[in-house]
Amino acid sequence: MTEEWDAGERRADRRWQRRRVHPKINIGERMAIFDMVQLELAFAMRLLRENLDRETVRGLLIAMRHSGDLNMVLLESDEAQAEATVSLAEFRLGRGFFIGSEDE
Repeated sequence: MTEEWDAGERRADRRWQRRRVHPKINIGERMAIFDMVQLELAFAMRLLRENLDRETVRGLLIAMRHSGDLNMVLLESDEAQAEATVSLAEFRLGRGFFIGSEDE
């Protein structure tokens, strides 16, 4: 009797873990997020090509993200994401931190 119960418990535990670890993926939502990231990156690259400084571009990216809701609170993660986007844009433009070596 206990072996049946243990087997049933293990099956239920595996089903619970499968649902928790591998949720259904909404591909439309994932593509929309990817498109938004690409849009922010292209926007940052365009502004940097126009010779705006990093802080201005960073501020515009944050403002663009918070334009829909005036009550939205600015988080440290928003600032970090904007900084990462500006760094990646500079990298793609060939002016970034990762281009060149210390020997040059």
